[in-house]
Amino acid sequence: MQDLTTALNQVASALKDATDPLSGDLARDSGAQGLKRALSGLAGNVIMPGATGTEPRTLADLGLSTQRDGSFQLDTARLTATLKADPAGAAAIFTNGLYGAFATFDGITRRATATGDPGSLGGSVTRYTAQKAKAGTDKTELAAKQAALRTQLITRFAKMNTAVGASKSTLSFLQNQIAAWNKST
Repeated sequence: MQDLTTALNQVASALKDATDPLSGDLARDSGAQGLKRALSGLAGNVIMPGATGTEPRTLADLGLSTQRDGSFQLDTARLTATLKADPAGAAAIFTNGLYGAFATFDGITRRATATGDPGSLGGSVTRYTAQKAKAGTDKTELAAKQAALRTQLITRFAKMNTAVGASKSTLSFLQNQIAAWNKST
């Protein structure tokens, strides 16, 4: 349980950093927020619906609790009491099957990584990958348009430079003619 608590805290810490409203890369990502919600309810969710009597039904019954900051804490006194009261029931939470910790973690993982669900992390990865590809295509198109515009502006400048040169030549000719007329009178 201590290893599980440590692992959950590592995930919760990374998720908290990623979803930080001021500096998190996934601050407004629906998939990250959904995973955060799933983890926040993990300790109290009934993962052994068939448990009866004193058998543990939740991870909270084994001492796991979610703190206000989203981290997890292990109450070893509660874990010890549950293990004394029903060691077989506590062990049953960690067996393979339709219910239990493994099935719960598998369900959270499957929902979080579903690429077809736009509200999951997998859907976010799919969306961001498509946006990255589009940004690459847009960048290539923009570079091509920039090169075409540069060529067009160079051509226009060359034509304008030729026209200015011709105008200066005409101006010089006219100034020389006027100067010659003024000298003759």
